[in-house]
Amino acid sequence: MNTVNPNVQTLLPVRSDLPVRAAAYCRVSTGHEEQEGSLRNQAAHFSELIRSRPDWTEAGIYQESAVSGTKKAGRPELMRLLADCREGKIDLVLTKSISRFARSTIDCLEMIRCLKELGVTVYFEKEHLDTGSMESELLLTLLASFAEEESRSISRNTAWAKRNQFETGSYRFSKAPYGYCLIGGTLEIDPAEAPVVKRIFRAVLAGKGTPLIARDLNVRGIPTGTRKRDGSPGSWTSSMLLGLLGNTVYTGDLILQKTFRDEHFHRQYNYGELPRYYIADHHASIIDRETFALAGMAVRQRGLEKGNVPPSHRRLNGSPHSRRSSFSGRLRCGICSSPMIRITQTRKDGKAYHWACRTHLRDRKACPMTREREESVRNAFRTMLRKLAYLEPVLLPFYQRRLKAELAAKNASRPATRRAMSLLRAAGVLRKHVLEYRNSSDPAFPETAFAETVDHAVIRTGQSVTFHLLCGLTLTEPLYEGGA
Repeated sequence: MNTVNPNVQTLLPVRSDLPVRAAAYCRVSTGHEEQEGSLRNQAAHFSELIRSRPDWTEAGIYQESAVSGTKKAGRPELMRLLADCREGKIDLVLTKSISRFARSTIDCLEMIRCLKELGVTVYFEKEHLDTGSMESELLLTLLASFAEEESRSISRNTAWAKRNQFETGSYRFSKAPYGYCLIGGTLEIDPAEAPVVKRIFRAVLAGKGTPLIARDLNVRGIPTGTRKRDGSPGSWTSSMLLGLLGNTVYTGDLILQKTFRDEHFHRQYNYGELPRYYIADHHASIIDRETFALAGMAVRQRGLEKGNVPPSHRRLNGSPHSRRSSFSGRLRCGICSSPMIRITQTRKDGKAYHWACRTHLRDRKACPMTREREESVRNAFRTMLRKLAYLEPVLLPFYQRRLKAELAAKNASRPATRRAMSLLRAAGVLRKHVLEYRNSSDPAFPETAFAETVDHAVIRTGQSVTFHLLCGLTLTEPLYEGGA
């Protein structure tokens, strides 16, 4: 039988005039039988808990099965819960733990702040944390960061298993590239799409550019096999063709792990951060290797003539795409996750710098994120350092001890050990910069501290900036000066 947590009796609000409308949010990440049992147990536990309080009334049990907690989008029951809160149907939300509620620190804090503005309290049973009685969000931020790190650990384990399949040659595709179909886990030539692939390669060797080839394919109504967000058929684009022309799969060979997901679940191109795996003669070819090589040379030559920088060179010093500011390459849009680009505005009193979403600059309808002043982001980072400096005697040593304990517990797993050691070193670097900032009277922006402690930052114009630190912590600061 489920038992009622005694902490709930004292931490949660008691209303004498009207019963508290209490709801529960329950989630499991897979549809496996044992997790489905856990979901039922969570629902039964919270139903009993709500019935045990005479001053409460049940406002609903929201159950989510086989969904990830890394992003709130894609969780219909959570969205329904938030909608009911906005409609004033709920006073209190019960949930098992922070990680059940959200594994993304950004999502967790955003939802908590939104619910607090609506007068809705959230109680995390495992952590004994009641948002209605919190004097500061710092503890919640720290605990949410731990939950996000747990999610990263799961992701790393999954990635390790996939790499093991790459190494042993046992990896099985879930989707076939254009020109092929998947039959019993094996890539077979698609008789309808393969001729299109050959046509594309012939056109490149004939001297046509990819924009012209894409336009020709679209005019002829040749389907891409893709779909747009609204469900309509996708169109051929230059970038799509460049990807096709550079894919060795059409020669019958495979290169595995060309991309990977970083610690914040964003897909990145593998420039050598991780090993690649080459499998020759894996399946039937559509294009011979000589034609593939000649087409690649033609594409690169056209790119050089246009002044393009090869992707493999874009991280080199001196490249037009190399970082020109400590923020370059590290700021992302909080709406669409696209990189943010620095914009220089020349005025009579000097230059002003803003950061804008790349997607918004290309198409304002695709992303509504407006520009944000660079000085606002700088001020937010300074504020974060001041808070960390004030709490340094307690917060950072505690975090370092936790990482050391995690390192000791994971000494049997080499990838996990390396990751814990990396976080521990980064925590030491953060602590060093925090102490230096506390003892410094230099008014200049601490460029080195930002460069050595921040992995990336997520901007929500006029609202907040969330700093994803290299040590694993994720801290959010408000932006007091909005975009232009």
